[in-house]
Amino acid sequence: MKSVSMVFVPLLILTACSGGVRESQVASAIDEEIKEKTCLTLENKRVPDWPLRLNRPLGYQFAEGDRGLDPILAAMQRAGHLAITRESSRWTGFAWTPIVDVIMPTEEAKTWWDVQDGFCVGTKGVAEIQEWTEPGDAGGIQVIQVKYTWRLKDVPSWAKRPEFDSIPGMATPIPGVTVLQKTNKGWKSAKAFAGS
Repeated sequence: MKSVSMVFVPLLILTACSGGVRESQVASAIDEEIKEKTCLTLENKRVPDWPLRLNRPLGYQFAEGDRGLDPILAAMQRAGHLAITRESSRWTGFAWTPIVDVIMPTEEAKTWWDVQDGFCVGTKGVAEIQEWTEPGDAGGIQVIQVKYTWRLKDVPSWAKRPEFDSIPGMATPIPGVTVLQKTNKGWKSAKAFAGS
């Protein structure tokens, strides 16, 4: 009986591996799909003329404190990397002007500004692959559904402070679900093939 069970063990391992799903490849495919910097960016890619003036979002015109403020700016302010004052709304004769946040970074913080991306606090990346389904057939294509968590990686030293923990993915991993499909080069995001 002992010799029979020893024969079955390698067969079971071989069967489990033959599905072609490797966690490292799944994580790599999801990293490619979700890879995105978390930044405060200006539409016209340039270094701002400091102080930077940003209109408050309409729903937050009269909000107190940092409500309605970009989370990166709010964290930078709490960490002492910049100062934010508010220019009040005024009547122009035709309409009220929006409330404006006036942002002045420290001299050191000005050097953190990237022309393309602005102030960036990290890049989304897989934290953990939690589970995936067995490969299934979807119109002749092998697909799997994957549950995972992501968090911010490549966080600059100035953002590794408790004041930044409220930014999604900074302190607590965020859950996600995606679908991958089998290609001749391994598992890839199905979204890439759907054109989205």
